[in-house]
Amino acid sequence: EVKRAVALAAKEKRAKAASSASGKVKSTCSILHQVYWHRIVLDEAHAIKARQSNTSQAVFDLHAEFRWALSGTPLQNRVGELYSAIRYLRSDPFGYYFC
Repeated sequence: EVKRAVALAAKEKRAKAASSASGKVKSTCSILHQVYWHRIVLDEAHAIKARQSNTSQAVFDLHAEFRWALSGTPLQNRVGELYSAIRYLRSDPFGYYFC
């Protein structure tokens, strides 16, 4: 009975966190976002080139001391695609979007 109540509460918490007014997925309920990692290696970093995608937002919210990004094709269409990689790496001052 207790397990069922805990599972139901956790399911409701995930559903509430996943749906927001803007339709974006929130990453606060993920176990990956609750850990402070020593190093994160992002393979196929060009997968986060769209800075407003759910994948990009989830990757930006990860906590780590060191970050690496690996990509065979860092630039496909325009220079703006590099912004997501720079933001993920938190390269000061270029990791902040002011426009």
